[in-house]
Amino acid sequence: MKPKISTMHTKRLTIRPFKYEDINDVHEYASNPEITKYMLFGPNTYEDSMNFVHLIIDTWYKWLNGVYHRILLCSLYF
Repeated sequence: MKPKISTMHTKRLTIRPFKYEDINDVHEYASNPEITKYMLFGPNTYEDSMNFVHLIIDTWYKWLNGVYHRILLCSLYF
């Protein structure tokens, strides 16, 4: 069972969990050498970006379910 994950909105920003449909958007910035030149990754191949999104989604649902998820959300408010 997938946990219900909150989405947070402000006037300028929406924070939500990754979706598999985000792969193209992630790849757009993660493959750009100008954006990634000071990062610890990149520029990524499409496969790198796809693996990253899959890893984040899989990790979120496996490890961040339950107690850690609540701690993470509480830390955002304090």
